[in-house]
Amino acid sequence: MSSESRMESQRVYKEFQRLYQSRPELNVRANDSIFLEYAREMGGTEMFTVENSILWLDDPALRSRLAVLSETPDQALDKFMEQNPAYDCEGNRQAIAQRVRQTNETVKQAVLGLGTQLAFNQEVASEHTAQLEQQERAALIEEIALDYSPVEFAQNLQRRKLQHVDIEYLRAKTQEIKDRRHFRSMSKEDLRKHLRHQRDQNTPATLELPAEYTPEKIRSLSVEEIKRLNRIYGHDVVNARLGYIKPEIGGMVRHVNMEI
Repeated sequence: MSSESRMESQRVYKEFQRLYQSRPELNVRANDSIFLEYAREMGGTEMFTVENSILWLDDPALRSRLAVLSETPDQALDKFMEQNPAYDCEGNRQAIAQRVRQTNETVKQAVLGLGTQLAFNQEVASEHTAQLEQQERAALIEEIALDYSPVEFAQNLQRRKLQHVDIEYLRAKTQEIKDRRHFRSMSKEDLRKHLRHQRDQNTPATLELPAEYTPEKIRSLSVEEIKRLNRIYGHDVVNARLGYIKPEIGGMVRHVNMEI
């Protein structure tokens, strides 16, 4: 590469840096080639400058080709700090922002990558967790109270009653309400399919009787030992091993249950 080409590449790189500082929502690597292709259409890559690029954005054809971030890195960093205030200090912000610029990672990926290099305030974290639980508790109580009765007086009684109830109970009760609403919205056929699926999921697998329990050995067992086998493996399994299954008319089978 000639010195002239290197100088042009360096100039273009600096112009991109300036452009994305001005319009961070466009800071997507795929946009680099789109801007340069548009510059060539305008006369050559030497036409690519921040000022020209911003003017070119008035062209709907160019705008439709460009990728636009749903949130800028700065917005993503602010959002992360709002959700995780225990990390919110100037040193952490600078370290995360620098890593995002260097690696093009998301803020969460940068935080995981930096790990213990970041400061963490445990006291702030505990306070934040307590606040979130308080907000969740209030929302759960409200949903349960509104479902309890359409009458405001009865709702208020229910709210007071639930103030000191364990949050796990509130979560379970709210889930019951959501499930009930979901089932009511289902058609009869969909509900039957759901119940069949639940029944199949909850049906315990049949245990296989060990090979050592031959028919002869089973017949030699005591009454209590046979009862134990029936409890563990089921009467049908034990009877099948004994051969107590006889065909009947019509192709049906009759199980002779060895109840003791």
